[in-house]
Amino acid sequence: YQLNPEQFMLVVNAANTDKDFDYIKQILSDYPENQDVKVEDLSDIYGLLAIQGNGSLEPVQAALEKVFPELNFSTELQDLKRFRQMHIPLDEANLIISRSGYTGEDGYEVYLPQKYVSSLWENLIDLNITPCGLGARDALRLEAGLPLYGHELSDKINPVEAGLDKFVDFDREFLGAKMIGTMRYHIIALTATDHSIPRDHYKVYYHGKEIGEITSGSFSPTLNKGIAFALVSTELPEDAEQVQVEIRRKQANFLITKTPFI
Repeated sequence: YQLNPEQFMLVVNAANTDKDFDYIKQILSDYPENQDVKVEDLSDIYGLLAIQGNGSLEPVQAALEKVFPELNFSTELQDLKRFRQMHIPLDEANLIISRSGYTGEDGYEVYLPQKYVSSLWENLIDLNITPCGLGARDALRLEAGLPLYGHELSDKINPVEAGLDKFVDFDREFLGAKMIGTMRYHIIALTATDHSIPRDHYKVYYHGKEIGEITSGSFSPTLNKGIAFALVSTELPEDAEQVQVEIRRKQANFLITKTPFI
């Protein structure tokens, strides 16, 4: 998030905090002329609550007003557009509210100093907001066709292979440009033709040849069938319509489809 022209906040996958932080520091050390650029790990300062689903604006606003009655942010929050953020100085930090969503529906993410997290949680529960675990969120993000780090994204899968080339500016130089130029695999979306449920790392075949593996797979409650992402070789023909997934030593047919799944 760009908080101002010279300040950015990166929200990384929790398992990558140390790795990403160390990498950024290494890059800065390679450019000693940029000593005015500083990076700080704020993981121990902030907590995050994500309120997802259509109609989430009203309970988010009501709960925040209970916790921070002295702050005036209702108009700015109501005007907040998708994939934007707003922030208010708070206790030498910031109250940051973004409207990104990771379920395919509307949603808000609230970043706030740790000492306020439990109070905000309790106020949301009082408003009959249903707690949601990572399993439910993962099913929703998969139905929405959204990638997850460690599955469709990793330090071994480049953005083009992950289908995220729209976020890459190929007209300028950047770190990793040479790696992106060598595309060996790509992500495809699959739906089951029967009641088969694909799971991570199941092998994917095309005409009897192994071409890749499932990166994310689950049962879709909305479609009532199995859905998946798979990382497959670029040898798979562009006009291919289906592949086979090995499930319990048997091969099940899966149709190649577009995302989002719903």
